[in-house]
Amino acid sequence: MDTGAPSPRSSGYRWVVLFALFLVTMVSQIQWLAHAPIATDAMRFFGFTDVVPINRLAEMYMLVYLVACIPASWVIDRLGTRAGVGFGAAVLGVAGLVKGLYADNYVVVLWAQVALSVAQPFIINAPTAVASQWFPVNERGTAVGIASLAQFVGIILVMIVTPLAIQVGDKADPALIPVVMRWYGWACLGAAVVCLGLFREGAGARQSDPTAGVRSFFGGVRHILSLRDVRRTVLLFLVGLGIFNAVTTCIDSICRVKGMGEEQSGLVGAIMLVGGVVGAVVLPLISDRIRRRKAVLAAALIGVVPALAGLALFTDFAVVMAFSFLVGFFVTGAGPVGFQYAAEVGGANTESTSQGLMLLAGQVSGLVFVEAMGKDAWIQTVMWAFVGLTMLSGVLALTLKESPMMSPGKAIDPAPGA
Repeated sequence: MDTGAPSPRSSGYRWVVLFALFLVTMVSQIQWLAHAPIATDAMRFFGFTDVVPINRLAEMYMLVYLVACIPASWVIDRLGTRAGVGFGAAVLGVAGLVKGLYADNYVVVLWAQVALSVAQPFIINAPTAVASQWFPVNERGTAVGIASLAQFVGIILVMIVTPLAIQVGDKADPALIPVVMRWYGWACLGAAVVCLGLFREGAGARQSDPTAGVRSFFGGVRHILSLRDVRRTVLLFLVGLGIFNAVTTCIDSICRVKGMGEEQSGLVGAIMLVGGVVGAVVLPLISDRIRRRKAVLAAALIGVVPALAGLALFTDFAVVMAFSFLVGFFVTGAGPVGFQYAAEVGGANTESTSQGLMLLAGQVSGLVFVEAMGKDAWIQTVMWAFVGLTMLSGVLALTLKESPMMSPGKAIDPAPGA
């Protein structure tokens, strides 16, 4: 069947498609945390007496994801990546621009954030499906890693750019917030236009499954969860991603109980994100090169154990920075490898559903773990509980079977739709 798309794996166009996905993923994450680095200044700008309404803007992404995650994955797996990512990009562009143009009206900003939150899962749930359609097996982990990297690039950019953009002399000027939000809005529109113009449906993984057009929404989820190794991988993300979300969210409190100030805690959080950027590139690349998913995933989860233990145990700033980097490196590096592993075990037309389930698991457990770390007196206890849970996850990862796509003698680049 001719899809009209450039032939994947036979041309460099797969990198153009990945670039388009990278771009909209990055600006989506910028919109998620647009107000977070300047929450106090935004509170004053809107005339609030506390930062709760400002925090609600970021929380909206997490809350809406709980509802929209699986439907978005179903659309991507059943209607195609172009339909799913295209919808997400279109909503992102329009809602981002509205948020920027009406940046002085909190009600409009909040509703625009709701729309942006709906767009997010159509974008961040797509990497494994895009990799399956466009990339040979020995490049898929790297492709998913690059797409995941976009999330961290967006977070780092917004954390650096937003405070600097409203700085006048040696203090912040809240009146400049609408200017910054307009920049972000136009960036969203530009990224959406580029994505819609460049993104194409890949040729084939969807064509090889005769049930693709008839499998129901819940049937697709049941199919994924009927597979032992996918269930176990979802459980690994329930623990690992939930811990990472909780630690990054509560890094200020973790550092405070160690006697560190705000500037130091900011640096500890930043170096964890830097570690995540490095891990999201290095570990998937290693997995592709040695053609092993299980071994790299298990090694990463085992590596998290001493990294978390060091973060819990030590109080010296330099040592905490080193262990924070390792937490980001191992947890985030394990992510793309785990996504691709589950996609390969689940088979054609399940890639986005499996990735969505793993992200959803991490979001739910992350919210629970954040609540558990709500009091400073509990933080050390919870951190050591995290170490124990991670040890169990490492053992569980060792029980997984290797991906069937990585088995000896398997063709590196099977023809799509064959």
